[in-house]
Amino acid sequence: MDLLIAKLKKIEKQNYRAYQQIKGSYDFTDFEFHIDHVQSDPYAAASRVRAFRRWAPTGLEWLKEQSPAYQIAARDYLARQFALFAKQENSVSISTTGQTVLDSTAVVFNDEGIELRFRINLPAEGRSILAKKAINIMTFHLPKYIRKATIDRELDITALKHHCEVIEDQVMLREQLKAKNLVAFVANGSVLPRLAGNCDLPMKDAVPFSSPESLEVTLTRPNHGDIKGMGVPAGVTLIVGGGFHGKSTLLNALEKAIYDHIPGDGREGVVTLNDACKIKAEDGRSIHNLNLSNYINHLPFGKQTTDFSTQDASGSTSQAAWLQESIESGATAIMIDEDTSATNFMIRDERMQALVSKGDELSPHLSIALVSFVMNSISQPL
Repeated sequence: MDLLIAKLKKIEKQNYRAYQQIKGSYDFTDFEFHIDHVQSDPYAAASRVRAFRRWAPTGLEWLKEQSPAYQIAARDYLARQFALFAKQENSVSISTTGQTVLDSTAVVFNDEGIELRFRINLPAEGRSILAKKAINIMTFHLPKYIRKATIDRELDITALKHHCEVIEDQVMLREQLKAKNLVAFVANGSVLPRLAGNCDLPMKDAVPFSSPESLEVTLTRPNHGDIKGMGVPAGVTLIVGGGFHGKSTLLNALEKAIYDHIPGDGREGVVTLNDACKIKAEDGRSIHNLNLSNYINHLPFGKQTTDFSTQDASGSTSQAAWLQESIESGATAIMIDEDTSATNFMIRDERMQALVSKGDELSPHLSIALVSFVMNSISQPL
């Protein structure tokens, strides 16, 4: 630490590029601090740094003995705690993943200890270095955040364990789907609506989900016991209803349920097969060398669709491309929302006519969300 302080004092008020001199590794007694990349300009991407702390002083070595899903959740929890502690210092940031839990590299466990990886915007006045402020950030505030996020007595261990157990339960629920011939599961009591279109937080006072009896199944969780909810079976499933009845809300929850969700999100009991995919129309997208002959033919000037490319796809062509790409990438379940689909791509063939009778078409419940179908049961497009 003393070496870092000395280097920073020497470059006070110098041109911003002089910050390059602090790149390297430093001993902070109970952790190692590594400055891997120094930004070249105050307006460039923030500097990348790491802090490595050995297991012994953390009291968290027991995490090494847990399941892979538990460890992913634990790393996610520590990253969120570091972000919470560092909120008071705007120049420090760490990558977090919103309402979902992903296996990121913001926090890494290895045999020796815990490594935090984050960014610092090195302070400046114009393009002149503010060394005193940098010293305050890196030798006073940062050590506190690092120690708090990596020591058991500073963490809420009960909350840490609950966070990890909820994620571990979701992984186990997802692993049971194929054995029960399901592509998705929605637990009773789940809160599916979001606060707003640009906010992934749960809506307050939303109506909890309740499964119809005909689709209700029971799955087992290792940490919180059995849970009941709606199982979406393999095959074709249609959700039919009027506007603002929750069809897209349910479909959006299923789409995002390939990921695990944090406690309190409302979707902790919603899981979908990892290789499920939602498709839609996307006017103007590019398509490269796809065989769309199953969906589109008889183009002007005799253009073939067996090896189709364009830089400006139409709605129906873009949706056909999404479907073909999903099949080629190995997706076993497809989700389609009529609201975001091209009408001429969704025109009914004989099987769709069998699913939705002419009488139903005349009812007010006309809008359809096609939730899923198992790909190996499809020989031609719907």
